[in-house]
Amino acid sequence: MGIFKLPALPMLEVMKSLSLYEIIKLSMCSERTGRWLGSIRPYRRALTVNISFTAYASIALTDNLELEHFHFQSNSSSRSKKSLYKKKDSKVRVNKKHSAFNLVNIAETHPSYYFYFNFKDELEGLLKITGHLCSLFGIKINEATVSSASNPNAPAIVMEWMLKYQKGFRDFKIQCGKTSDTVTKYLLDNVHYGKTVFFHVNLTPEFKTDFKFDGEELELRQSCWVTRDNLLSINCSRLYVCGSKFSDTDINAFLKHWMTNDLKFKEVWIEMDETYLCVLFSGIPVIQHDTGFERIYDRPNKLPVHMKGGIDIERYDGVTATIIRNSDTRRLLRMFVWNNENNGNLVFD
Repeated sequence: MGIFKLPALPMLEVMKSLSLYEIIKLSMCSERTGRWLGSIRPYRRALTVNISFTAYASIALTDNLELEHFHFQSNSSSRSKKSLYKKKDSKVRVNKKHSAFNLVNIAETHPSYYFYFNFKDELEGLLKITGHLCSLFGIKINEATVSSASNPNAPAIVMEWMLKYQKGFRDFKIQCGKTSDTVTKYLLDNVHYGKTVFFHVNLTPEFKTDFKFDGEELELRQSCWVTRDNLLSINCSRLYVCGSKFSDTDINAFLKHWMTNDLKFKEVWIEMDETYLCVLFSGIPVIQHDTGFERIYDRPNKLPVHMKGGIDIERYDGVTATIIRNSDTRRLLRMFVWNNENNGNLVFD
């Protein structure tokens, strides 16, 4: 290619003039070209990469300034092609390519571009493309969604790959209809490396394991297997537990644990067995408000919560939490921790 015969500075200027689409295509001509482009990183804008390994596997790279989207997937993904060619008012041009990455087709429908590859192993191939993009642009995976739909070991394989190459993950969503206990335990053993984790795996109440989480947000679905010890090992800003078998005494222990420790909780939602206040707050000083006492709890990037009444408890350092348990949702317990320095949390009497 002629540009590689240019002196270093003129060649860098040429690289900087290329569009993101052109850089991606050029980087896939050969592994050597990809490594060279990765060493100079001519494109330094706000890029994010999301990966999805479910029944349908793909990688999405987004330029958040130009609002361009680049999709990378297996050439055998007929469903995605079908939806692409049904688009109206789109000029689709398919280019045949052959490269070190087995790139075979590119469909251009600006501002979206679709790259199709031939892989012997789809999961292994797409992880190779993911590693190439992350290295090329010096970025980490923003969001990963995995399931066991096409490969029962996929969730563990993807998590292991991410921990190896980026030492953690920002947003990890796990949705498995069925997988082995070995895979599930591996996932839970490593969720503490995540900032935000959504965990939805069909498990029986007999499944037991220890795990810890101290990121920002954890959502557990179908949580009949979650124990009191598991709950007391979680310390995050936002916790959502759906379908648990927690009793009044379990949550009483959790509230006392919060009252005596400097924990990060700001918002806790727990579905549990039907509650009885006398057991739930046994040994805990409370202030109970009637429904005429209204407050607004502000939540960053979310709709505020309008409270009517509630039961207040106090932590050892004076921080207050309000417990909400509506008569029509007796299985749902909500807890909101007030920031005493935040004037955005309005109080109305």
